[in-house]
Amino acid sequence: MAVSDDAKMTVKEVQTVQQRKDASGGADNAYARLQQDVQAEQTKLGTTTPESKKQYQDYISNVQTELQKSGLLPEMTLEWANSHKEALNVSSNKSDGITKEGLAKYPEVSKQFSGQELGEFDRSFASQLGRDFDSLDKSGKIDNKTLAKELTVQQELHNKVEPLLSMIPPAVFNIMDTASKGGNPDQEISRDDVKAFLKNRNNEITLKGLGFNDQQVADLNAGLTDMEKNWNSDVYTKLRGGKDKNLTADSVAKAFGLIGSDQKSGSDATASNIQPPSDTTQSSKVHDQVVAKLIEDSKAQPGNGYIKIAARLLGKPSANDNDPEVKKLYQELQELNSNKPLLLGDSVLTPEMLAKVTNESLKARIAAQEKALNEQNSAADSQVAKA
Repeated sequence: MAVSDDAKMTVKEVQTVQQRKDASGGADNAYARLQQDVQAEQTKLGTTTPESKKQYQDYISNVQTELQKSGLLPEMTLEWANSHKEALNVSSNKSDGITKEGLAKYPEVSKQFSGQELGEFDRSFASQLGRDFDSLDKSGKIDNKTLAKELTVQQELHNKVEPLLSMIPPAVFNIMDTASKGGNPDQEISRDDVKAFLKNRNNEITLKGLGFNDQQVADLNAGLTDMEKNWNSDVYTKLRGGKDKNLTADSVAKAFGLIGSDQKSGSDATASNIQPPSDTTQSSKVHDQVVAKLIEDSKAQPGNGYIKIAARLLGKPSANDNDPEVKKLYQELQELNSNKPLLLGDSVLTPEMLAKVTNESLKARIAAQEKALNEQNSAADSQVAKA
């Protein structure tokens, strides 16, 4: 059985325990089952050879992915944090709970406790917890209630919001940006912009001119309807950076932990597909957008190893190392990154690395994306001109 199948079986068993109504169920027993299954898998695979170590890494990555899909990741992360609270709190006041300093020092403290380097299982949860710690509490400490809420919001960001943002390329952002307030662009999407966009029946024609099919139009409208209806919910408030804020490229980047609260997306990261227009030439702008999206897609998400990232970069529906194109690219990515273990949010590509990539499949995909984006922009310009 492949490690991906083992991971699915592990999470299925964990979910079964979590859903029990008697004393043998609940989050704490589910987490205990998770630990038990992970230990059994590690024993089965062994970690004495490079191949077995990689198999175990892939298994842990797949477990994180399956936990997220099942909705169990927030609960299991919280259980992990509680079981490591002594190591995660290095302050003199143990009532502080989990602290930012403790999280930063956790690998070092853990090694002191166990005499061993941080294992893949603990590393996966530490990175999940540390991804967005700055937004939790400015004092650098966090209690269980706030942590549980934040982890749930993170789950919604990836399971519900991320698919919606993937349907808002720059051309659509520009249309939404000018949907209300007399059509004046401000590089922000307000609730009124969303309402106006949904009410304008001509937008369906515009979207189809940009290459959207009927299902994609329906999916985008459904997602935007949910956003407008639940504008002040926790997840959409986080996406905007506050209840009184509008949606911007920077707010999205900060919500997904791509940049710090005091940074702008132009410095270190871009905000998913949402990128307000720049003043560069059209060809340079398109190239920069494609490269920025490619580098963003190369960031390790929960449950990602080099294989899954390679498949995503090539637009493959599933990660399969039997696919020769995926295999060639993930091996090249491993080499470029010295096969380092990936933490959540790590990018396996930089502009400098991308210049060294020799993979023909990836180069062809970049060229195809640039061509498609040029065609979309031309179609959007034509629609604007006709209007």
